Amino acid sequence: MAGLKFLNPVLKSILCGIGIMVMGYYIYEAVQQGQAMERLNLVRGVVFLGFSYLLYQSVREVMGNSRRG
Repeated sequence: MAGLKFLNPVLKSILCGIGIMVMGYYIYEAVQQGQAMERLNLVRGVVFLGFSYLLYQSVREVMGNSRRG
């Protein structure tokens, strides 16, 4: 699959970390203003979870590569 080798795991984890910070900022602001259950904020939450999952996968791949050699 072409997407598996598109970015190296370290770069993927950096990009996912940036995505998590940006989405977290917007979600935090919405929660403080009491608008946490609006549709856009729910979509932001799903995107936040997606970035978190991809970060987990990238970190797991980096740790697996470091153990192999």
